Order: sequence, then structure tokens, then C-alpha cells
Amino acid sequence: MDTSTLITHTKTLLRTDPFSDNYRLVGKELGRGKFAVVKKCVELVTGKEYAAKFLRKRRKGEDCRCDIVNEIAVLEMARFSPYVVDLHEVYETNSEIILVMEYAAGGEIFNQCVADQDEAFTEKDVIRLIHQILQGISYLHRNNVVHLDLKVHLHKFYILFTGVAISIVG
Repeated sequence: MDTSTLITHTKTLLRTDPFSDNYRLVGKELGRGKFAVVKKCVELVTGKEYAAKFLRKRRKGEDCRCDIVNEIAVLEMARFSPYVVDLHEVYETNSEIILVMEYAAGGEIFNQCVADQDEAFTEKDVIRLIHQILQGISYLHRNNVVHLDLKVHLHKFYILFTGVAISIVG
């Protein structure tokens, strides 16, 4: 990816204390991508549920920290959209960066689309959902951000970032 359009700094503090001092992982994996794993976690102090996205800083021998920082910056910019998951906080270790984000408990849209008739979305549900997704994408576009990897598998009633959103500069 051409990194000339990536944002290289964020407002969010990257915590270096152990993630496990503040969160407990629960349940099974929520999702897995090429370079990240998302797991459900619970904040120890509040008991609130979050999604923790574990991103490797090195991929195929390349330093990808700049890509991750860009993803954090995009989430910061989108903080005020009700259709984009909220970034709660960020942890950094020697090998990975962990994004603690709002937990969207609705499940994967794709699974609901291919489910048996009793469990599948109604037409009204699909219309409402597509409307919300398009509002989120529109919000990003109005802020000069283009998501490069949109597919139905990635959405859980909110737009989830996969590390391939770029900010258009200029």
C-alpha cells in the first residue's frame, strides 16, 4: 500500500501496561482476518464488554505499524458517527497493537442472510441494515476516507475496520 496518504499520528494514547491487567478475554473468537484476530473481552473494573482486535505489527517481514496507526486515526475521526464502532483504548506490545473497541453483539450479517427462514433477516431488517451501513460509508466518504475492503462478512450492524481504510489527502 502507498503510505503517502496514511495518517502517521493519533490522539489516542497507546498504553504499554499489560492488556491482561485491565481486560479478560471471554468466549470464542469473534473474527479473524489476514493480519488480525478479534476477541470478545470484559473490562475488569467495569464489567463492560468490548471487542479486542489484535493486530501484528510485522507482516511478512514488513513493519506495518504505520498502517495500524492510520486505522486508529480513522476510528478517532469517525468517533462521532453512530454507524462506526467506537474506539475505547489502544495497547501496544513489542509484537502487536490491540484496539479495544465497542462490542457489536448483533452477530455477522452474512450468517443472518444465509440462515434458515426462521432465523434469517426479514426484508424490513435488511433494508434498515443496508441503510445504516450506507450511512456509515457516507460519513467516511464525507471525511475523505475510503474503505478498501467492504464485504458483508465484515459487518456487525456497524462498519468494522479491517486495516485497509485510507484517508484521502489533498
